[in-house]
Amino acid sequence: MGRPIRLVSCETGRGEAPVAQDLADHLGVPVVAPTELVANRGDGSLVLIKERRNASGESDSRLRRTVDGSDFFRGRERGLMPEIVGDVKIAKLFDGMDGEVPWARDRAPLPAGEERSRFVEYLQRGVTILRVAGLVEDLLDPSRGRKVPLVYVTDGDWVWSLEIVYYLQEHDLPPEPEFIDYVRSRDFRYVEQSEERVAAASRALDED
Repeated sequence: MGRPIRLVSCETGRGEAPVAQDLADHLGVPVVAPTELVANRGDGSLVLIKERRNASGESDSRLRRTVDGSDFFRGRERGLMPEIVGDVKIAKLFDGMDGEVPWARDRAPLPAGEERSRFVEYLQRGVTILRVAGLVEDLLDPSRGRKVPLVYVTDGDWVWSLEIVYYLQEHDLPPEPEFIDYVRSRDFRYVEQSEERVAAASRALDED
């Protein structure tokens, strides 16, 4: 028998016929895999995210918790991140929730065109500080299922989720005004940041 395999991929150990079991049967070796979502930090460490379910047993993407029971990054599943943590600003995805429906207000449109393309390019150049292996549910159209990448990136001054790119491109949901104004003030030119600034941004996601 070969050496055991540790499979770091979301929910590959879940269910009656999990992917991990198929892999173990095929290779003839033990396979250890998570039953929940797994996030990978920029420093290589892992966070296991426990997904709570409603009374019908269905997954509720807005009720995720870390294994120790604490809120998953201060309620980010609702897009209600605090605006400032220390000297790092965190871009909000939404402004609030109306029952199960997220909403945003007072955001100027960012129509398709050169400026949107430059904004998206800037966001995609950020340094990854947290990544969930897999996709999460589209909160504006749950019928689409899991389509949304959950990746947090930074330029050292702001932290944002690449969900912002998804919702902008798929639903025309513009970013919050302060964030787009900040990127405009830099003329959409991304500047590489020091390791110290990236580390500070990563810590901002863990602050209580």
